[in-house]
Amino acid sequence: MDQLSGGRETLLSWIDIGSQSQVRWVADYLAKKGRTDLYVGTRGEAELLDRLKSALNDEATREMIKRMRGAWSQKKYRESKGQQVSFQLPDDVVKGLNRIAQERGCSKSKALRQVISDAAKNRQRVNRRSQEKIRRLESNLKKLRSKKLEAELVRDRTINALLDKLTNEIVIGCLEEVEKVERGGGSGVGVAGERFDGLLRERVAELEKLVPEVQQIRPQGKTIRDFFDDYL
Repeated sequence: MDQLSGGRETLLSWIDIGSQSQVRWVADYLAKKGRTDLYVGTRGEAELLDRLKSALNDEATREMIKRMRGAWSQKKYRESKGQQVSFQLPDDVVKGLNRIAQERGCSKSKALRQVISDAAKNRQRVNRRSQEKIRRLESNLKKLRSKKLEAELVRDRTINALLDKLTNEIVIGCLEEVEKVERGGGSGVGVAGERFDGLLRERVAELEKLVPEVQQIRPQGKTIRDFFDDYL
């Protein structure tokens, strides 16, 4: 720190021109006091200090610098000791604080700091536990969704396999009925084809009425009628 000495210049000995944060604070203080003439247009910390030195002949400026020095000292004290606060506590809270201070063998202010610190640490522990619980729940939910998807895939494969087999059996059954009729009377290929188509449509409609849930449980899957596209 550059220490200034000699006469009135000792008023500025607390200013460290090597500390940019302090110089910025000094400039802000001067701005709040309306003394922009002492820093506007300065080029660097040293010039600001020279500007202040040149104004020491003015008594009002000297008094302002004394107050500024006191404000800086208070600022540094608060930073080292913490900010002082004042508030009222209900009587029952004061009694509780007195009891805690006696149990811990310390002053009421220290006991209050400890209580607040303990509460903050406990809050952090609760938050950590909550976050861990949320992570576990999210992980379990992800696993359940994966299992659900696997189960749906197995279900769809099973339904498709059963419907494929059922489709073949219905088609074969319709063909056998048409052949039976044809053996009895013989109406020609065109009529037989129409009879097969009509009979198959009837069977598909009956099947759709019997198992409507198939489409409900898998709305994006193949419909029952889709399995008969090759024959209709």
